Amino acid sequence: MPGGFNSTVRSEMDKISSSASSLTFYPKLDRSVPKAEQLLEKKSFSLKSQRTGIGLQVNDVNQQGDKLVLDYYFTGFTENLSQHELNIIKHNLEYAFWLVDEKYRSNIDPENPWPPKNHGIPLNEVKMIDVDTAHFQSTFNLDGKDKIENFKLEDTTLLFEFSTFCTH
Repeated sequence: MPGGFNSTVRSEMDKISSSASSLTFYPKLDRSVPKAEQLLEKKSFSLKSQRTGIGLQVNDVNQQGDKLVLDYYFTGFTENLSQHELNIIKHNLEYAFWLVDEKYRSNIDPENPWPPKNHGIPLNEVKMIDVDTAHFQSTFNLDGKDKIENFKLEDTTLLFEFSTFCTH
């Protein structure tokens, strides 16, 4: 499958009864998607998942004192999302964005992925601006428990986890 992600898993089966007329297999599909990355040197940019068809359009990146505010909307969600689905999306957005000091991005352990202490912010507060257009704002506390020492916007990478939205 060109451009796809493939793996083969083998497992042993017990001896099959001679009276069996069929076998049923339950495939496992893992829709994980690598985090999308964008250095925050631009005020506006787009990210798109290669596997889910969901896009993220960031309209503005604005530092306001010890807060960083991202204004953005999504493309590719199905129309007429239920209130329950919107609540799940809003909740997931609190964890889907990371801010990471670009110099320390390679220090993230793939086995235990978490930003290095004092060099990443893994949580944000989300505000829904417009339900119909999937327009949101995320606010990161630059001086909280998780922070980036000597924060500079142009030295910070935004990581976004599209896998969180695979079912939407």
